[in-house]
Amino acid sequence: MRALTLAALGVALVACEKHPKTITVHRGAFQLTVPAGWSSSEEAQPTFDHVSITPPGGDGACTFAFTDTSSEPLPAQYEENFRTSAMKALGATSATPDSLEISGARFGGAHFKGRPPASGVVGVLATLAGEASVETYGGAIGKTYVGVMFTTFETTGDPKAVLDGCRAVARSLDALSTRAGGATMPEHPPRRPAR
Repeated sequence: MRALTLAALGVALVACEKHPKTITVHRGAFQLTVPAGWSSSEEAQPTFDHVSITPPGGDGACTFAFTDTSSEPLPAQYEENFRTSAMKALGATSATPDSLEISGARFGGAHFKGRPPASGVVGVLATLAGEASVETYGGAIGKTYVGVMFTTFETTGDPKAVLDGCRAVARSLDALSTRAGGATMPEHPPRRPAR
């Protein structure tokens, strides 16, 4: 009987791994849907939150940066700054413009090729993976700037699958709180019906 229970539990765990999972990020302000078998991590920085989502085996990456602003966002300026800083960090010399719809907004962006810096363990490993193909997109959702970057390498087994998965994750981005400019809660509790 115990073996049967353990087998049923194992089947249940394997079945769970075959379905996408929903995660909340940026202190509960946003939600993302992660493909089955992909992993995710979030790291809070002093001025932004960094979210990384990777396919099995780390064969590429989708990264998101969330930065709150107290003033009216200027999405085009943020996109330009995000793109140029990524290009500079990866040593890119030229880029092809592009855009992607994320959470009902058109994010400006670009595709380019570059090489990750060789500093640190992650940089050394990324350098060994070869030239990086990168897509960056930036914009604003409510009063939160969102930067999105998809990265594959020369050694990525199926770059199209990685990019398709990253695009699906980005398109799943949903604002959950008023801080992010998403669904709002009523300022006053709803009135009870008269009895």
